[in-house]
Amino acid sequence: MDVAEAVFHAHPYDEERHLWQRVEPDGEILPFDMTFNHQLWLAAVGALLAAQVGGSVQQRVVDFMDALHDHLRIYPSGLVYHALRPRGDSLQLLKWLIRQYQRAAENKERAIGYHAFNMYAFALLKQQYPAHPFWQSQKFQQTLTYMQSEAYAQAVVGNKYGYSYNPSGFEIAFALEIFGGAATRPEQARWVTIQLEGTLNSQTYLVTEGTQDPETQAARLYEATRLTDLTLQQED
Repeated sequence: MDVAEAVFHAHPYDEERHLWQRVEPDGEILPFDMTFNHQLWLAAVGALLAAQVGGSVQQRVVDFMDALHDHLRIYPSGLVYHALRPRGDSLQLLKWLIRQYQRAAENKERAIGYHAFNMYAFALLKQQYPAHPFWQSQKFQQTLTYMQSEAYAQAVVGNKYGYSYNPSGFEIAFALEIFGGAATRPEQARWVTIQLEGTLNSQTYLVTEGTQDPETQAARLYEATRLTDLTLQQED
C-alpha cells in the first residue's frame, strides 16, 4: 500500500483543473494528460487505493469526481468523446478544434472502441462512491443508454479498438452488473460469450486470438474476475 500510494502521488494533481499530469518512468513531470480515459482510469484505481488508505488519495479522487461532469463530453448518441477539451487562449482552442475536425472519423472509431473501457472505470468508481450525484446526471445517463443500445453493439463489432484490443465483452458485462441490476444477467452472458468466442484460444485457454498484443490481451482477463458467476451457453 505504501508503494501504491507513492506511485499515485508521483502524478501531480492540479486542483484548479481537476486533472493529473503525466510522469515519465525516471520521474520527469510532463504536461497534463488530455486523454479522457487516462484521467478516468487513474481516478478509478485511485478510488480502489483510497478505500484502503483514505487521506489525500481519497481527497483527490473525490475532487476529480466533483468535476467529472465538466470533463465528460459526449456525442449526441451518448458515446464518450475520447479527448479532453484544453484550456488556453482562443487561438489554441481553435487549433484544437481544427485538429478534432480533421480527425473526426478516426476519433469516433477510437471512441467506440474505448466506450466499454470507460464504462468499466465508471463502474469501479460507482462501487466506491455509490451516492455521488454524478451518476444521476443526464450526461452520464446518456452514456449508459448508448452502452445498452443495439447501435453500440453493432458498432463495436470489427472495431480495431474493440474486443481484440479492449475486451469489450468483459467490460460491458461488468458495467451492466453495477449499473443494470439483476435483470441484465442474460445481456451480461451474451457480452461475455461474444468476447470468448472471438478471442479465446481453445488450446491455451488464453484470450489471445485476433490481437496484435497477445501478452496484454491475455493479462486483461483480470477484468472478468470482478463478475459474479455467469452461466454461458456454447453455440453449436
